[in-house]
Amino acid sequence: MSDKRQLCLGGVATARKPRLVVAGAIGFAGRAKDQLQKRGWEVVNVPTSDAVRAALTRKPTAMLLPDVTGIESGYLIAAKVLEARRKLRVVLVGATRTPEAERFAKFIGAGFVAETDGVSKLLAALEC
Repeated sequence: MSDKRQLCLGGVATARKPRLVVAGAIGFAGRAKDQLQKRGWEVVNVPTSDAVRAALTRKPTAMLLPDVTGIESGYLIAAKVLEARRKLRVVLVGATRTPEAERFAKFIGAGFVAETDGVSKLLAALEC
């Protein structure tokens, strides 16, 4: 039974856990997974090729994407995801921070975190 239906029938709805979809292999996402789960997040890993589908079907709160993938640019995947779900928080993860990477991520409506920034910056980008 859906939460909305439970409210209509007089039931008590429970809050949904925030869900993070990690698309592809992102090095330090594994280190952040434990900390996110301690904070009540559900973390789901999917192949990069399934990122857009996961954004639509898994109803995530946030999504992590690598900026470089074997299939297509992470920026292009992020743009597709954000076109379909405007309010989704998308964070691109790159090897290093460059002004161009940050500017392009901001242009498409995503955040950017470099692996050299560490887990604390990743957590801040996901929770703000």
